[in-house]
Amino acid sequence: MPINPSDPGVSTALAQALGHPGPFSEAECAALEGPLVLLHARDVSDLRHCTGLKHLDLIACDVRSLGPLTALTALRQLTILATPIEDLAPLRELPTLAFLTLNFTYVTDALPLVGLPALARAELLGNPWTEESYTIVAQRIASTSSARLGTPPLLLLSLLEDWQVTRMMWECGITASVACPDSREWYLVRAGIPRVTPGPCDAMRNDPVLIEQALKKNPTFTLEELFENFLKKRAEPPRVEPSRLMSRRPWGSSVEAASWVQASALDAQTKAELLRFIARFPTLSFYREPPEFLDEVEAASQVRFPPWLRELRQTLAWMLPGEPERDVQVRFHHFDLPGHAASDPASHWYSIAPGVQSGESPPGFMSLGFSEDPLWSQLVIRKDAPKDTVIYDFAEEMFRDLQLEGVGTQGTLGPAFASYATMLAAIDAVRVRDGEPLLAVQDPNASA
Repeated sequence: MPINPSDPGVSTALAQALGHPGPFSEAECAALEGPLVLLHARDVSDLRHCTGLKHLDLIACDVRSLGPLTALTALRQLTILATPIEDLAPLRELPTLAFLTLNFTYVTDALPLVGLPALARAELLGNPWTEESYTIVAQRIASTSSARLGTPPLLLLSLLEDWQVTRMMWECGITASVACPDSREWYLVRAGIPRVTPGPCDAMRNDPVLIEQALKKNPTFTLEELFENFLKKRAEPPRVEPSRLMSRRPWGSSVEAASWVQASALDAQTKAELLRFIARFPTLSFYREPPEFLDEVEAASQVRFPPWLRELRQTLAWMLPGEPERDVQVRFHHFDLPGHAASDPASHWYSIAPGVQSGESPPGFMSLGFSEDPLWSQLVIRKDAPKDTVIYDFAEEMFRDLQLEGVGTQGTLGPAFASYATMLAAIDAVRVRDGEPLLAVQDPNASA
């Protein structure tokens, strides 16, 4: 029997995926693997015919229930963005679901995600979780091994402050959310087919601090009034593409990160150093940055990364993708060139954030990272020598003290690491926001 979906969003998506307008045959719908991308759909019941579908995206749809998806038993990847889904229980009927993106929805209960048999990775940003779901249930998900994998899934959750402001909005009767994908830009989002902004989804860049201040000033705001409060301050209405509402940096486990390095065109020595770094933190997640993402970072920071740094960041950028770079602090067990560096690495916790200016770098240098404790210092790289891969240590606070005393500042800038890769391999501990440190596992190749 021919299938002629009544919902325009479903019909358009099937036409794009199958290469012709409806009606569609049962056979071609059943054989479709995807990706199938639904935008602004209201009724997804006709998806029950797509029994072979492996990849589905629901974007800014007016869909409350995932019930129709229970027929998609081959589904492996599911992305739900800015869609007012309320219940995750139907996901228990999807035995092969491995990759889930669930951002800016109405879901408050995360319990159905515990023990999904094939779940490997879940990005869960901008959801109004209950306190129990955000804390206790999230820990259960992250510690319960998937039956098929034998390991727990990796989770990417909203920052605590973002979740708290989201809950604040919901407690005021405002069904909107705020989160910061890629730890760069915050977005205020209303789930569903857009009605308050001109873009493909109701979203605008907005800091959660400003949202909190607005609600404290006027706790009776409606959703529309809250959006209007910020829209009237803009020269033109915002247009946010759906891709901005999810992580654009590929992220994964230590095993996946190692595969990125092994598949890269980096030289053997650089690969070995990066693999050593990954192996020393096997329980952490890692990410890499595509060229277009690096272009945005450079434009925002008004810097130009040397080609070698771009190549490295495209292969392996950093770790803990759910945390802002400046909040992830690392300690080094040594400098490669300790006779030239001014700082003692064991006494500093560094944030590695290329291009983020914190303090004043020496002329001709660009900040790669910084330490605020016990004395302010920076890790810097040369801007005027693109082939120089050395990481330099700049004892900024010592430099300023010597300047004030009117004496020479020699010895405040010197080489610390031969390369970015050797710097990563020298990390022996990681912590987040001054929290409890995670120590590196013993390097099996290190001498006793």
